[in-house]
Formats: sequence, structure tokens, C-alpha cells
Amino acid sequence: MDRYLLGKFGDAYKEAHDAMLELARSIRTADLADRAYGLYEQFRPAVPRGVKGWGAAGLLNLDMIRALGKHRE
Repeated sequence: MDRYLLGKFGDAYKEAHDAMLELARSIRTADLADRAYGLYEQFRPAVPRGVKGWGAAGLLNLDMIRALGKHRE
């Protein structure tokens, strides 16, 4: 998995990993699986207009991920 993510995030891998880890740690372990997709919907990258499909590159907003982690229990 890390190799795949390294390929997608490149030099920003560590920063993205750390932001997502901070968000995950802000949620009770027992609740994380139930809430994961809802969280993803809030921070998933927007796909540029005219581009379709799951493989389309978008811009991930790490500040939004960090903010979600600060507003959890």
C-alpha cells in the first residue's frame, strides 16, 4: 500500500500520511470504520472539469483533513 501511495503523492507523501494519521487518531478506534467514508467524502479531491474516472488526478486539501481532525472528539 505504501508503495502505491508513494507513487500517487510523491514528495507530499509524508505530509499527507501525517495529516490522515492525525485525523484517524482523533476518532475512537471503534468508530473509525463506520465514519471513514463520510470523512473521505468531506476531503476527497475535486476532479478537474472534463476529467472522468477513479484514476483522475485531483488536489488533496491537507488543511481540510487537519481541520477535520481538530473538530472531532
